[in-house]
Amino acid sequence: PPGPYRELPRGAVVFAIGALDSYLAELSAEFLVAKLESKSSSSEVREVLKKIRSELPTLALELCLIEPKSDRIQKMKDVVVDHFHKNVSNHGSKAVSSIASLIGSRPPDIWASIEAKGHTRPVVELEKWTDIRHRIVHQGKAETVRRQHARDAIAFINDIVEVVDAATLKALTEL
Repeated sequence: PPGPYRELPRGAVVFAIGALDSYLAELSAEFLVAKLESKSSSSEVREVLKKIRSELPTLALELCLIEPKSDRIQKMKDVVVDHFHKNVSNHGSKAVSSIASLIGSRPPDIWASIEAKGHTRPVVELEKWTDIRHRIVHQGKAETVRRQHARDAIAFINDIVEVVDAATLKALTEL
């Protein structure tokens, strides 16, 4: 394709990987808040709360003053999402494995489910796309990404989301 259109597959990969990272951060926050609401806190949840408390020492007081309860819960979700976005360096396969552990699933089981969708060595594949995104976004490199490669990357990301979503929904119903 002519000039500017050659950027579209690259941009698609950048956005797909970035969207996955953002989705996993939001999903982690949603699960943590649900776990808090169910009063079945774990050591992972407590560790995140400790970090948030050190970042926002007035949060407990702020939450006490917010009415109704639904607004309090939303504020907590927003704070946890913000924490994951700004302070938790979870990208690529590390982020997928992290959410798997958080929801009480085994990361190898999540990866096996993704592999069952036709992706050989999904950890390696996700790291490859995450590295390509990193070189494009943070190093300004003009990585070659063809349309079919971009489509494959987006389908792969979609499969990851389907597997993680299913595991998270199952974990949420078991709280």
